[in-house]
Parts: sequence; C-alpha cells; structure tokens
Amino acid sequence: MTETVIGWCNTWAQAGFAFPAPRLLDDARVSPALQGRVIEIRSAVDVTLRYDANAPHECTMVEGSRLRQGGFDGLVTSFSAESRRRADVPVVQVALNLVFVTDADCALTLMPAFLADGPRDWPGPLVAGRFPLRSWPRPLNLAIEWEDTARDWVLRRGEPVAYVLVETPDPDAVLHLVEAAATPALQRHRKGIDAVASLSRNVQPMFLRAERHRPATLLTPKELS
Repeated sequence: MTETVIGWCNTWAQAGFAFPAPRLLDDARVSPALQGRVIEIRSAVDVTLRYDANAPHECTMVEGSRLRQGGFDGLVTSFSAESRRRADVPVVQVALNLVFVTDADCALTLMPAFLADGPRDWPGPLVAGRFPLRSWPRPLNLAIEWEDTARDWVLRRGEPVAYVLVETPDPDAVLHLVEAAATPALQRHRKGIDAVASLSRNVQPMFLRAERHRPATLLTPKELS
C-alpha cells in the first residue's frame, strides 16, 4: 500500500493563526470510495455578505459581521462578466489563503461541503474546479454563483465551507496530510501560477509547462524546514 503526502500552507502568514487547518474528513456518511480522500476546509471568517451591484466587489458586509473592513478588502473580490460561466449571474469569491502542494502524481478537485448544513443555505452554488496538484499548487478561493441576489451569503467561523477530493493513480493509496513550509522553491513556482487566471480562462495548456518547470521537490514538511 502506497502513501501520498499532501502538504498545505497558509498564504497570509501575518494572520496564519486565524485560519483553521484543513483536516481529513472523518464522517461515516462518506461513501467507501471517498473514505480517506476528502479534505475538509473550514471558514476563517464570521461574516454576512449582501449583494450590491454598485459596490466595488458587488457585495457589502452586513452590520454585525465580525470581519474588519481591512479583512474584507483583502479577502473579497468579484469576477468580471467575461470570466463568469453565465455572464448574467454574478460571482463573488472569498480567498481561503490556502495552498495544497505535493510531489506525488494526483489531481485535486474543489467541491461543495455536501455534508455540512451551512452551505446548503447559500444564495448560489460553489464554483468547483479540478487541476493536477503536482504541477499546479494554486491558492484556493471560495466562490459562488450568486443566483438569488435577494439572499445574503452567510459564513460562520469554523464551519465547513468546501471539500477537496484528492485522486491518485493508486486507488488504495493512503493520504497523509501535513503542514508544508513556504520554501523559496515553492514560492518561485507559485509566482508563475498565481495570476494566470487573470490572463486566460483556459489554463489547462499551462499545466504541462508548469510541470516541466517545477523543481524536483516542492513539498517540505514544516517541521523539517
């Protein structure tokens, strides 16, 4: 039986302690095929967002939210119409400030937290995505297609907001999750990835180029750095 090591690190070191660490989902309701392969991501913020077409990021904070304005400005953005799946449906995202990294051959899929209660009351579906993790350690964002603009988007600190499914060539591989060091090699590789989505909607052709340019090792467990 093989082991696949997946590392995670926070991209906002100045506020790293505010972000809950991702963890392997331990829930009996998960199908056997997904057992040990799903990582749970929890919210770092306690905020209620209200859609506002005239606001800079198409939403504002509702009074009583526990997120400061500086945090809102640093975490919340919206998609331009040309970047949306449906041009007439606004897309707003909250940065998770979380990067997964590995030296193993595997794919990562960001998907809804289908076992959690909170996300079921969101005003629109999560924008999911899939990419090869070995070559593409990109920061993750929590984005929704805001279909019902009359309803608020409520996030509660510590609440599961998304799942990450890790797919490996060996279906019996055991997943091991560790905190990763933000090494210079990882930071250099990430610089070639971070802004790619703002230049093109089709990033798949860039996966192979990123793989060719990656160093032999990107994952260094933090305790060994």
